Amino acid sequence: PGTILRQPDLARTYRTLAKEGRDAFYRGPLGRTITEYIQSCGGVLSMEDMQQHRSDWVEPLTTNYRGYDIYEFPPNSQGIAALEMLNILEGYDLRSLGHQTAEYLHVMLEAKKLAFADRDRYVSDPAFVDVPVEHLLSKTYAAEQRARINPRKATPYFAAGLEKDGDTMYLCVADNKGNVVSLIQSLYNGFGSGIIGGNTGVLLQNRGSYFSLDPRHVNYLQPGKRTMHTLTPAMVLKNGTPYLALGSMGGDAQPQIHVQVLSAIIDFGLNVQQAISAPRWRSGPVRAASPHKGQEVSGQRSLDEHLERKIAEVVSMERRFLSGVPLELDLLGHQTIVEGLWEDRMGHAQAILINPDTHIFEGAADPRCDGLALGW
Repeated sequence: PGTILRQPDLARTYRTLAKEGRDAFYRGPLGRTITEYIQSCGGVLSMEDMQQHRSDWVEPLTTNYRGYDIYEFPPNSQGIAALEMLNILEGYDLRSLGHQTAEYLHVMLEAKKLAFADRDRYVSDPAFVDVPVEHLLSKTYAAEQRARINPRKATPYFAAGLEKDGDTMYLCVADNKGNVVSLIQSLYNGFGSGIIGGNTGVLLQNRGSYFSLDPRHVNYLQPGKRTMHTLTPAMVLKNGTPYLALGSMGGDAQPQIHVQVLSAIIDFGLNVQQAISAPRWRSGPVRAASPHKGQEVSGQRSLDEHLERKIAEVVSMERRFLSGVPLELDLLGHQTIVEGLWEDRMGHAQAILINPDTHIFEGAADPRCDGLALGW
């Protein structure tokens, strides 16, 4: 009936941090143990790197979608992709298309392609590159992007791919004083780098695999640079007050999941649990020669590095969509794969909605995972 997991090394590390504070990690014995072990494995992480680490308070990006103010993390996060998708979709009468119909999914998928093309072109560490945030989030630019969408034909798309599996968790909390927290953290791939820093018990992440070694790439590896990452906790305000905290694990799928859940709630009136439980899709690059589950391309590279691999955009869909919808999308030019009823790889979304009329908190957890909604 279960196994007890003991992590005495990590427990000692926590006690050290409780006693000595953050300097024990970034400037003291914990940092030295980690860097010495990394160097013994052939790595280059140094105490100078640890000491130069900083955490920044940043202003979230926002756009208004049908009267709701949607907030996402700024670059170097990919949150801007969700906002651009919403801006593009705002110009459609999505309700008239019908929830989860092929026509509805088609414009969602095309908006995703356009937003992700901008993400891959621009998003990186703003200390190193100029990310044209105002332009990308303007309603004028959204109209230009929308004009590129053919309602009767999918746009071919070839690009570099990203990851399949991950080790990310999300949580949100709200209280009766109006405080709301939307929090996400990640090791990136499952078990991160797979390396524990000596006897500290600290498992090290591998987010650096998002860097490219191509000097032309926006996420070209440089000293002190932060690569683009996928972590995108979100929050929604209505009339200036908190309305929704939302997030999901899922790597590249995170902005796609945000948009699907938000559209279900705002455009179609689903409650927050219905929106999270609804059949879900994710779109991303897959090797065109073998477009099947498990063939996603790992890491972020320049297009030239993948020319021989023929990367194509493939739509993975849960089996709970109406049976004819994948075929209709195929006829429009999309490449679809129908997967299980409740796919772990479709992400794990969690949310709290604060009803503006009753002020009742409505929590929702994703049935695709072991998430849980609790009230007290």
